[in-house]
Parts: sequence; structure tokens; C-alpha cells
Amino acid sequence: MTHAILLVDDEAIERQVIEQMLKNHLSTKQAIRFLHANNGQEAIHICLEQPVDLIFMDINMPKVDGLEAVKKIKQTDNEVDIIMVSAYDTFSYAKQAIDYGVHAYLLKPAPEEEVISVYHKVMEKRKSTDHQKQQLQQMRDRSQLVEGLIGGESETFKTIAIALVSAEYNEEVLFEKAQNERLIVGPTFGAHIPVAVTGVEKTLDALKILKETLLTDPVIRFSLGRVVKGENLRQSYEEALLSYYDLIDREDISYSTYQLGFTPKLKALDTYQQDVIHQFEKGEVPSLKRAIDQYFYQLKQTTQHQLTKMRRYSDVLLGQLVNFGLIDSTLSIQQQLDLVTSKEVFHTLITDFLVKNSQALKVKHEMASPVEQAVRYVDDHFTDPNLTLEQLAEIVGLSVYHLSKAFKQKNHLSFVDYVREKRLTYAKQLLRKNELPLKAIAYESGFSDPNYFSRLFKKTEGMPPSKFVSTHT
Repeated sequence: MTHAILLVDDEAIERQVIEQMLKNHLSTKQAIRFLHANNGQEAIHICLEQPVDLIFMDINMPKVDGLEAVKKIKQTDNEVDIIMVSAYDTFSYAKQAIDYGVHAYLLKPAPEEEVISVYHKVMEKRKSTDHQKQQLQQMRDRSQLVEGLIGGESETFKTIAIALVSAEYNEEVLFEKAQNERLIVGPTFGAHIPVAVTGVEKTLDALKILKETLLTDPVIRFSLGRVVKGENLRQSYEEALLSYYDLIDREDISYSTYQLGFTPKLKALDTYQQDVIHQFEKGEVPSLKRAIDQYFYQLKQTTQHQLTKMRRYSDVLLGQLVNFGLIDSTLSIQQQLDLVTSKEVFHTLITDFLVKNSQALKVKHEMASPVEQAVRYVDDHFTDPNLTLEQLAEIVGLSVYHLSKAFKQKNHLSFVDYVREKRLTYAKQLLRKNELPLKAIAYESGFSDPNYFSRLFKKTEGMPPSKFVSTHT
């Protein structure tokens, strides 16, 4: 990475002296580009035209002096570091420079060791700041990855491919190994550690990056889904799951990529899978068991009763339970299922697991505070156009005033804003599928007035629903 250093002084010799001082002490490996300006006005123009990392700025110059130049430069680029170099040993100048965000104040003629010392301090500060920004961005990307994996909205990534490494591998070691700006290592997710490859157009490109960064360790083996649009990252995750068992069944290969052929069958099973999740959340045991039986009947038909393929599809089902806080439990049941050799035992284990955890979840919800119950009720009924705060207060047994205040404290959104966001998020999901007319989508999302829905959508998304459909399908 090349750093740009701008030297500003109306005396050319002063600029050349500082440049030579820095060159005398810089490593030949350091890529430094020196820029020169005769006065503050030229410095301002240069900073508007190109990025600058560090400025050595004189104070007393014609046209625009150093302090005025610093003030204007900082208004447009607050991250640039500035060292004032002046013959004025005056407190008022130094104070004003510090107020403008100047990092250091040197007196002419500055000794070479002092110039170099200040330079290194500035660059160390920049290095630390850049590292903190990088860590913060990694945390944000990781959060968005998890959000997308559990089925939420995640439009941070333009394109993405999901790879899976066995959770038996050390997550921290994997994180250290995957030091590539395009890679995001997620937290352990079920029986696997997801590794996302972002900003690539082709699956072969994603595969190349993963092979170069991960396969230097002979212990690591991974499965890979195809490159998809960022909002569809769950699809790539499910494809990686389907290719995972092809990988572990063959000890002679280090990676496996998704092959076309599974998708139509997976879609045929999707309705039964979603019904299992729905009944699991409701917590009614008879209905849940019926849904599981129907799911397994279809699963056996889809996989031609092959247990290895049944494991692939059930991993997709169990992966959705992460959304209910069952990461550790899901990992445990998946490890048990890997050892099963009977389809009947396989069916029984999953049924018992789902029933047990569904009942535990139901008890947890029943013991939840009134505000938590209110949020859960809204999450389940936001598509009801008649849902009101008054109705919700009556259901959970709180006054409207108390519920309104507590609801906002918990969610950082008012009841009205929370419901509106839930409806708009759901509407965007329906618009991407492009299976219903716009009016029907408005009604399905809980909006009683399609015209109001269109105006609100345009206000929040910057485009009408019709354009959103054309750009997202």
C-alpha cells in the first residue's frame, strides 16, 4: 500500500530537506509518494483531487496560510494526519493548530531525529486506527453473514459463496488462517464453520481463493456452494450442506463443490420442511409429530430411501433451528445422526429431538416477560392489518402507556415503526419472489391501503415497488 505525504511550504528548500530526512530513514520496502505545494491554496486543491495520508504544513505562507488550509482540509477529510512546521514559537498558534486536529507542532529548524520520531508516531497511530477499523468491519460482516444464514435480510454483500469446514476444526485457528479481504469466517453454525467468499463473480474464483488460503493446512477440508447474490446467501449455504456429505464420504479429496441435481428435489421437500419448523415453533406436540411424519415420508421418496442423502436434507432442516438458539444442541444431534445406520432410528432421533426442544422453547416463551411476549406476538401477527397497540396491551396485560414505553426501550423502535419495518421486510421478500400482484403483496404484508404501501416503500427504499421487482428478480 502506497502512502502519500504532502509537503507544504513556500520555500522549496524546506520541503526538500524534510523529504530527504524521511528518505534517509525509510525502508526501501515502504511505498511512499511525495507531493509538494507552495502554499495553503495549492495544498487544499491537492487534497481535493487525491487521497493524502500525512501533511507537513508550514504556517506563514502567501494566499492561504497553514492554519486556514488545515481548517479547510479537515472539513473535507478528517482522517488525514497533519504536522505543523513553523518558526513561530507561540502558544496561540500551537493551540489553534491542535484545535483544528493537528497531530504535532514542530519548530523550525526541526532536528532530523525529531522529524523522524514524530513521523513514526503518526504512522503507528494510523496503523492502529486502520487495524481497529478493519476489526470493526470484520465484526459487521460477520454479523451480516450470521443474519443471512438464519434467514434474515442481508444485503451487505453484492455476491457471495458459502463454504463449510467441519466444526471439529479449531475456529480461532481457521480465523487466523483465512486472512484474505474477501473471506469472512463465521461462528460455529451447527456442525460446521461457515466461511464466506465475497465479491467474486464465478464459483471457480471462490474455489481458487479458498484453496490458496485454506488448503495449506492438510487437516482442513471444505464443501462449497455456488456464487449467488448477497441476499440469497442461504441458497449457497444449503448447497454447501448438500455437498458436505460427498466430501466426508471420500477421504481422498480435500474439497467438494455443489453439483446441479439436488435443487429440484430440495424444493419439492421445502413445503414439508417449513411446516415442521412452523409446528416446532408453535409447540403443539401432536401437530409437530404429524408434520415430522409427513416430512419423513416425502424425504424417503426424494432420496430413494438412501440414508446418506437423508442426512444431507435433514442438515438443512436442523440448520434452521439455529434461529431458535439451538446451536449446541443441533451440533450434538447431527453428530449422533452421523453414526446411525437405520432409517427408523434416524426418524426417531430427530422426532425426539424436535419434540423435546419444542416443549422447552414453549416453556421459555410462557415464562417470558410481558414485553417479550408482546414482541413475539407482533413477530407472529404483523401481517394482521388490524393489529394495534391497544389490542396488544390487552393481550399481555399492560397499560398502553407502559407497553409503549417498554416496547421502545427493548427494541429501540416504537411499536408503529417496528410493525412498519416488519411489514416492509416481508413485502421485500414477496417482491423478490415476484409471484403476486403488487396490491396482493401489500395486503399480504399487513397494509390495508396499497397506495399507502407504495408511497411508504418509495420513501424508505428510494424506488417504487415495481422498480424494486425489476431490479431484484
